[in-house]
Amino acid sequence: FIMIKFIGILLGLFFLLMLYIYYQKEKDFLEPKVLFLILEFISYVPGMILFTSESSIEFTVAGCMKVMLFELIYVFSALAGINLSRKIFVAEKNKVYDIPLINIIIFFAIGFGAKILVILKLGGLSFVIQNGQLAYLMQSHGYGIYTMFYKFMVVAILAMFEKFVIHKERRVYKVLLIVMISLYALSFLIYTSRTPVSIVELITFFIYNFEIRRMNLSRVLNLRVILVVVLLVFLAYTATLSRTENSNKVSQSMWEDLFYNYTNVGRDIKVYDYFSDHEKWLGKGYLNIIPSLIPGTKSKPSTDDGIYLVNIIRGNDIDINANSDELPSQTGSVPFTTPGYMYANFGFVGVLLGGIIEGFLIGLSYKKMQKNKNAFNVAIYFYMIYSFGLSTGRMVPTMISIIFIWLFKKVINIRVKVYR
Repeated sequence: FIMIKFIGILLGLFFLLMLYIYYQKEKDFLEPKVLFLILEFISYVPGMILFTSESSIEFTVAGCMKVMLFELIYVFSALAGINLSRKIFVAEKNKVYDIPLINIIIFFAIGFGAKILVILKLGGLSFVIQNGQLAYLMQSHGYGIYTMFYKFMVVAILAMFEKFVIHKERRVYKVLLIVMISLYALSFLIYTSRTPVSIVELITFFIYNFEIRRMNLSRVLNLRVILVVVLLVFLAYTATLSRTENSNKVSQSMWEDLFYNYTNVGRDIKVYDYFSDHEKWLGKGYLNIIPSLIPGTKSKPSTDDGIYLVNIIRGNDIDINANSDELPSQTGSVPFTTPGYMYANFGFVGVLLGGIIEGFLIGLSYKKMQKNKNAFNVAIYFYMIYSFGLSTGRMVPTMISIIFIWLFKKVINIRVKVYR
């Protein structure tokens, strides 16, 4: 395994060199090229150095070499795509979203009320707190209609953040913002659901960086910032630990758990090996999006491509357009990465073009945000660089979140002129 660690160190040095070059130029950790490199570093380098397997796939020297090769192709093409987006003209707008406070409170109350209703249906607050793992599994099935209303809380938080930015002298808005974020976080953490909380915390950090004060290296290394990061990692770790305390999962340190959850090395090894010998999908997976839009149909292909990759990992030859209830293995999901999914569909050319397309779209969302800076556009940029990918499993939920924010920022802004 020494050679695998060496490959990881070599890839890490490449990322660090590129990060140094781009950060010296941009002086902003959340600029798309800089942040993209940071996220790719986290997805591959710690995994190769710290672990020997991921997603039940053992690391091999040949496999890691192939991952490094395709990752370099993907990274350079994505950076080229980001640069290409700078050539696109985006009109500058100065639209201010000073949304009425009553609208914000109503939106948040709808989302929070839906969360309270789910907790009551699960058995009440005490049951959820005492049975975090069970409650987490129970709320994942049969409560889909309620999860849509949870997003009302996110839109309300974005609107309140924008109101706080516009009226910094009004301390009440800052207090209300903190209360809303805290209530949102607690409503998920009580049954150990950490992802929605992490996303809102990261969006908050993005808005702070772009609308209040840019986080340069000296500010990031500030003791208070470091303590906040450690606290967030600790909360995420304890949430997972609580959920898996009765399982057979091997206990890991807090930082190992964080890096293991983000590493993509094993799944990419499997994808590159499997599709070197099997027929490419040629984009057929995107056809699964069409039946997913038809409500009420139970037997249909899934847009969660991770369930198809799980079947491949478990040795099943499957059709990407097979109905999810017809798959040999119907439990678990290991999402594709963008380079992995594009290789599965189009081979080497897919990785190259996929990087350019994804980089271009990320860069375009950043440019739009810079031309019209508000909390809603910052959130859309966050979703694009943090969650978006060209696999259906990443594309569909990310686009749903973005469309929801775009649509409901208009709804929550209704009658704003009356109040002015």
